[in-house]
Amino acid sequence: MMQSLNSGISGLSSLQSEMNVIGNNISNVSTTGYKASRITFQDALSQTLNGATAPGAMASGLGGTNPLQMGLGVGIGSIDTQFGQGNLQTTGNTTDLAIQGSAFFVVANGTDKSYTRDGSFSLDANGHLVMPGSGLILQGYNADGNGVIPPTAVPTDLTIPYNTQAPAKATTAIDFSRNLNSNSAANGTVTTSSRFLAPTDGTMALTSLSNAQGQPLLIQATDNLTFSAQNIGTGNTVTASFPVGAGTTLDDLATQLQTFLSSPSPTGAGSTGTTVTVNAATGQLQITAGATAVSQLQVSSVRPTSDSLVANAFSFPSTIASGGTKSSEAFLRPAAATDLLSNVVDSGGNALGLATGDSINISGSVGGAATTQGSLAYTAGTTTMGDLLAGIQNQFKLPQTDGTLENNPTVSLNAPGAADNMPEGVIVVRGLPGTSFALTNLSIQATDPNPAASAAPANFNANLGFTPQQTATDAGAATTSITAYDANGAPHNISVTFTKSQVANQWYWKASVAGTEQIDSGGSGKLTFGADGTVSSFTFDDNSGKLTIDPKDGAVPMAIDLNPGSSGQFTGLTQFDAASTAAATNQDGHTMGSLQSISIGTDGIITGQFSNGVTQSLAQVEVADFTNPEGLTKESNSVYGESPNSGEPVYGRPGSQSTSTIASGSLEGSNVDLAAQLTEMITTQQAYSANAKVITTSSQMLQTLNTMGG
Repeated sequence: MMQSLNSGISGLSSLQSEMNVIGNNISNVSTTGYKASRITFQDALSQTLNGATAPGAMASGLGGTNPLQMGLGVGIGSIDTQFGQGNLQTTGNTTDLAIQGSAFFVVANGTDKSYTRDGSFSLDANGHLVMPGSGLILQGYNADGNGVIPPTAVPTDLTIPYNTQAPAKATTAIDFSRNLNSNSAANGTVTTSSRFLAPTDGTMALTSLSNAQGQPLLIQATDNLTFSAQNIGTGNTVTASFPVGAGTTLDDLATQLQTFLSSPSPTGAGSTGTTVTVNAATGQLQITAGATAVSQLQVSSVRPTSDSLVANAFSFPSTIASGGTKSSEAFLRPAAATDLLSNVVDSGGNALGLATGDSINISGSVGGAATTQGSLAYTAGTTTMGDLLAGIQNQFKLPQTDGTLENNPTVSLNAPGAADNMPEGVIVVRGLPGTSFALTNLSIQATDPNPAASAAPANFNANLGFTPQQTATDAGAATTSITAYDANGAPHNISVTFTKSQVANQWYWKASVAGTEQIDSGGSGKLTFGADGTVSSFTFDDNSGKLTIDPKDGAVPMAIDLNPGSSGQFTGLTQFDAASTAAATNQDGHTMGSLQSISIGTDGIITGQFSNGVTQSLAQVEVADFTNPEGLTKESNSVYGESPNSGEPVYGRPGSQSTSTIASGSLEGSNVDLAAQLTEMITTQQAYSANAKVITTSSQMLQTLNTMGG
């Protein structure tokens, strides 16, 4: 009977302890970084009434028996701390820290170290991060004066030096990035007259021929012309194809047409002895019929845009009698410098109307300054197109070529086959690159000193109305500026101007300063881009390799690397056909500054923001990991102490030497599950009542026994 009383009493005692644990958990439900405890029970030593017996021999027929044991109550097995992660609560206060992971903050009072999950730190008067309730100082690794935290740094009291200053630093490098417009080379004036034409001989390519009215026949290389005629003997229509190449001439066509007309049927018209020639004086195609007449001759093109032009230009009577000669209309070619002006016609095939004694007057402006009027006396049969071109060149004092990479002639007749998108036979006048050489108000007009004796050369004058093809522009330039600093922290404005050269992918660069400073060396050079638009080379005219500036304020000269980027890297300067946006985007110098604010990263590094814009590492929080954190000893003020069963602390840096990380501006809440604790409290209460019932029942049984004995 006494055993049941003792069991009930042990149950009440154990459940009271459980209630104490639950009450403590509930009371700390709002404690920062608190870790809930749990209690476990184990039965007490049992009284053995009979021991177990083994099964008997086969002859006895008896089996084994189990032991008879009676329990003597319950005892506390363990009270464990549950180190599960608590929820993070955002506070916005930079020095509030929370650990994500299993590590602990290390706090100390001198050499006596403790460990905590409570990260509600604040600054004291000495700049230490402390637990405000106890004054324990957060441990960590302090940076040196250059903002470097050495790997071998010894952990100590973590200090935020709000009275510190970032010293001035001289600029040693300037970085450039963004784009320079590839289409920035200087342009010169390009202007053209109407076409000048002359009768052709047979050597002119078909692709450059015009009809008698000056209209291009629009024959192109790879076209096919078709010859068609009637064989008078058979009455059959015969045809032949004539392929046109880039160099196919009117003589080539005459030869093939003669073969077609004189060859017998079925490949030809059968007019034996027929000849086809080109009249070099008039530019006409002449056919002299042979033994039989040439009948129903037609020349056509498969290209719709040129078919009617070709058919009309090569038009002949329906019948050319045997021995008879017939001619096509005149064919015109682009005029050449050697052509006499008296043989040249205007773009409509009309005579120019010039007469001996006419004065060809040339005037205009170069770079905005008007030139004096020049004149050229015209003599029929003597003055050539070349004389006119030379007169224009001399009047405007133009060199032979325009100074571009192509070395175009400054004054020329656009040649047959020129790939410049300008009509063949026009007079092309090109000025030198830049607005200072711009050609404007160009006027070439002929006057008749004796208008009563002859008509004014109206066709010549009308053909010399000039049409601008390109306006003169200066080379594109981009200027960027940045403030650099000398060793004393004094600011200096440095500008760099990039100007496009006439060489493909090449730019000139030139540095300048705004005040009394002086550039000692490295102030100019060349920048070259590769085919991919990235920097190919960056050179200095004096081969110095650096921009050196004397600040003229007592500070040592500034030696600055200019970094425009490198080949294949699009983070520096680039050259594409887009707007110039080149800029000096970064420099590494600064003036002196004072600490303004701090931030703390997930790696525990505390970074200071200074008034001069500099950011610098100040310190790094230290954390500790334990093999068995449940073995730590709880101390007051939410800290733990090391115990023989916790294992030695493993100190390290968050995120690298420890897997745990830091969350700044947050605190870790208690991990107490209030609902679970309340439920556990109810079950504990019920168990407590049941154990009390055991005691009262056992007491009643003892009273009954006593009564029976009386």
